[in-house]
Amino acid sequence: MQVWKKALSFYLKSFLLTWVWWILPVLTGTRPITGKLFLALGGAMPLLTVLISLDGNRERKRFLIRCVDFKSISVSGYLIIVLLFPLSNLVALLLYTGGEFSNHLTQISLFAQNPVSLLPFLLFMLLFGPLTEEPAWRGYVPDLVREKVSFWQMSVISALFWALWHLPLFFMEGSYQQRAAAAGYANLLTYVVAFFPHAILMIRFYDRYRRSVLGAVLIHWSANTWGELLVIPEEAKIWRTVIEAVVVTIVIVIDTIKEKNGKKERKSKRSPGEIQWPV
Repeated sequence: MQVWKKALSFYLKSFLLTWVWWILPVLTGTRPITGKLFLALGGAMPLLTVLISLDGNRERKRFLIRCVDFKSISVSGYLIIVLLFPLSNLVALLLYTGGEFSNHLTQISLFAQNPVSLLPFLLFMLLFGPLTEEPAWRGYVPDLVREKVSFWQMSVISALFWALWHLPLFFMEGSYQQRAAAAGYANLLTYVVAFFPHAILMIRFYDRYRRSVLGAVLIHWSANTWGELLVIPEEAKIWRTVIEAVVVTIVIVIDTIKEKNGKKERKSKRSPGEIQWPV
């Protein structure tokens, strides 16, 4: 019970600290500069809450290492991160347009003409979202409660609170969330449902790669980046979500089969510090 109180307290602090900044432009009206400033400050609050909640500099250092430990993820893990999101976007465009989607590649064309501008874009996409959110949703909270719940329960909890955290953005003028809501209930539902395959994959990486936070950061980064590079019509995003859900399901099934087949071997070779998660 104490663990759940601590987790709920963490969520509450993160939400309140974020929403204070995000509600300001909602109440006062979004301005080109101040609105983005409030958006960035609010988005940084989950990471700040993690750093405040961790006990001492030594624990903070160990936690932050998990956010940058590239060696913890296997080659197959990196292939999933690198390939899933460009392919899901491209296949969704193919299904939606019937093959004529060159006009949806304008952002990529601009970067091809000026490759130097790609670096600040990629850095921006990494800093605002992946690095400020994932240490909280797929790091600190799973550290608290993962041993108490199954994989699927952890994934659903992670997705639900992640989606709820974005709530004020639906009322912020000019935000992506407001545009999604204005496009109709189907598009709004697609936006919310899309959190689930991403969260499931992130929690799988957390389990498989010894509580890796970097995996979630890179998944989030790849998903956001390709969502910006490829201009996907709202109506086509349902295809993207379905494709990602199917691929993530296949990954989980294959991973589960491998785990069951190698259970005896891993048990005999397991290191004393290896973590066995509830499934």
